[in-house]
Amino acid sequence: MPRPQDIAPTYDQAIEKIMRDESGPMSAQELAEKILAARPSNAKDPMKTARNKLREAIGRELVFLDPDTVLPLRSAWQGTRFRLQLEREEVNEGFFDVANALSYYLPKGFNLAKLRFVDVDGQAIEFQIKPVTKKVKGIFGDSELTAYYAYLPIWLRKQKFSHKDYLLFTILDWENGVLKLEHEPYGQRNEKLLGNRNRLLADMLYEMLENATGERIYIHDSLPTMYARLPEKDGYPPDHWMVIVVNDERMDTDGWAIFYRDEKESMLEMIMGETGGNTRRPPKKTISKEQKKKVYRFKAALKHHPKIWRMVEIQGEHTLSDLNTILVSVFEHDFDHLGGFWKLVPRKGTKRGAARYREVDLGSVDPFGEGDAADITIAELELSVGDKVKYVFDFGDWIEHVLTLEAIEPPQPDAEYPREATRNAPKYTDCVECQRKGKKNTAVFICLSCTKSPDDERLLCEKCAEKHEDHYVEKILY
Repeated sequence: MPRPQDIAPTYDQAIEKIMRDESGPMSAQELAEKILAARPSNAKDPMKTARNKLREAIGRELVFLDPDTVLPLRSAWQGTRFRLQLEREEVNEGFFDVANALSYYLPKGFNLAKLRFVDVDGQAIEFQIKPVTKKVKGIFGDSELTAYYAYLPIWLRKQKFSHKDYLLFTILDWENGVLKLEHEPYGQRNEKLLGNRNRLLADMLYEMLENATGERIYIHDSLPTMYARLPEKDGYPPDHWMVIVVNDERMDTDGWAIFYRDEKESMLEMIMGETGGNTRRPPKKTISKEQKKKVYRFKAALKHHPKIWRMVEIQGEHTLSDLNTILVSVFEHDFDHLGGFWKLVPRKGTKRGAARYREVDLGSVDPFGEGDAADITIAELELSVGDKVKYVFDFGDWIEHVLTLEAIEPPQPDAEYPREATRNAPKYTDCVECQRKGKKNTAVFICLSCTKSPDDERLLCEKCAEKHEDHYVEKILY
């Protein structure tokens, strides 16, 4: 039986041990080599495997200062500074919600009983942690929620703390939960410097969000990465991360992840928001008379057959329900299916410089012109020339279109909108069954039941299609 010391560690164990022995930055290449020395690999490309394991350890054992440099997680948090403004009741009673205040600023699962506060001279601040349980109403009935408060009335009174003042935090020992507390009186606050620091952190988080593979970044890894990269980390303390995110018009958070503010709520979020009297859905925008009359010219093309397109014109006062109707008409879709719209917002390009878009879900329109997107006007979308909208008809067949805004112009006299302005020049195909008979008729249907491959499409004229009435036959779009 092999001895414990003879058993090779897992990748996670190897990374944890190496990071425990390191305190400063090191190259990702060097760390990968140390991992392979501790945990040899039989993989085809061992170095690639080790580098992938490093990515999986972000926010758990380490962060990346840049694509080639890593830093232990505890070092990323070391020296982090932030601030809180206490409520009047909290100041009067001498407490604050410590679990909320230190959310993500301490190791996951940290025992608050081991928390320590010291003052500017390094002297221990006396305080107590008290759990307070409250009943809260929810969509599934009443439940109990326990909050943890740090009571330090003697220290706050000694500081002559006011509800306008700030409580400043500095992380001295992240692993062991040692933080320095400072009192910043209202009159000593530097609003300009605070605004600059908050804006810097907001921009750093938004940059991470823009460069993320998905449309969310997770707080457990994005926060330590941000603080590790923050210039003058020991400088003027910014607001709490949650205050910064919530006050930024570009982003929002659910306490677990950070996402784009215009991201559509999930059904559960909508239910919980309405139950709690809170919702992220923005108020309906006000548009001027001039905006209502402007004509928006879209080039609507099938995503997988871009040579098939229609130019449609619609006014700012018209709705997505109206746009859905004209698109169904010009593309000759069956009317009895849902249509969905997404605004495509440019994101940071990939390494090759290709454009990337995030999809802002605008909602859907049903065959009767109703739906959560039905009353959104074109002007409310705040589009500029060159912007794109994704349109999907029939969520089962998923017929996807890309709408590109070609122009915004005044309406033409006596013109009726919405309307089709022009379309692609059709490239007609002959009926395959007529060809066998030496005849030439334009194919208007395709029999999918008889089509065996893309090179052998069964394209039929109207008369020949009648012989395939028991088959799956679709109309050809030119």
